Amino acid sequence: MHLFRRGESWFFLASLWFLVGVFSLLDGPLLWWLRVVPDDIFYYLEVARRLADGQGSTFDGVTKTSGYHPAWMAILTAISPFVAGDEPFFRVALGLSFAVHFAGALAARWALESVVGRFGAWLGAAFWLLNPLSLRVSAQGMEGGIYALSLWLCVGVFAREIAGKSALSTRGAWLFAAVLALAFYARTEAVVLAFVSIIFLLAREWQGEKRFAKTLRSRAWQVAGVFAILVFPWPLYCRLATGVWGNKAAR
Repeated sequence: MHLFRRGESWFFLASLWFLVGVFSLLDGPLLWWLRVVPDDIFYYLEVARRLADGQGSTFDGVTKTSGYHPAWMAILTAISPFVAGDEPFFRVALGLSFAVHFAGALAARWALESVVGRFGAWLGAAFWLLNPLSLRVSAQGMEGGIYALSLWLCVGVFAREIAGKSALSTRGAWLFAAVLALAFYARTEAVVLAFVSIIFLLAREWQGEKRFAKTLRSRAWQVAGVFAILVFPWPLYCRLATGVWGNKAAR
């Protein structure tokens, strides 16, 4: 059938299967979910409640903490005032996690298209959508889904703006710095990814006999500078909220 020669058709079928499964799971009993999700999801939900209520970044109402990854916490804090009750908040967080997973599949399609073509990109997105590992991460209701989404965006920008090109444009440098910053906010240890990426860009400029150490016009230094500016609000927030420059776990 000509219909199944199109990657979009496979992704559509995978999406239907995904939606049926998600709605079935979200309607499942709470006791079943408590055996699936990690304890940290309740840490996120409680801190988000207190942030939304203006009590500061604290889990117990006393001890200040920034021991979480900021992007997912920001999303939960934003929706907290609109969701009454602990169990509904828990289920909404799970639903959002699955929605972010679906967005990650679309990001995967975009990232893969320039590498494997349109059909392969849609097929890859369908496999990612139904991948047991990525689904398990999404079922945790925490930052894993948004981290995967940001990594796919990093892959896509790298494939389109850096790989196979002799020089990185200013637009590409700023865009790559932005998606690296998004990955950092999704999971702060993505600073390692940013460091390795910048070293790679510097090495490539060196290999191309660029005067990367002598000019601010170096694209690698632009990536580093824009990334640093974009992520600096997080350590500043940690300092203001907890008194330390960086994540501070509740004790």
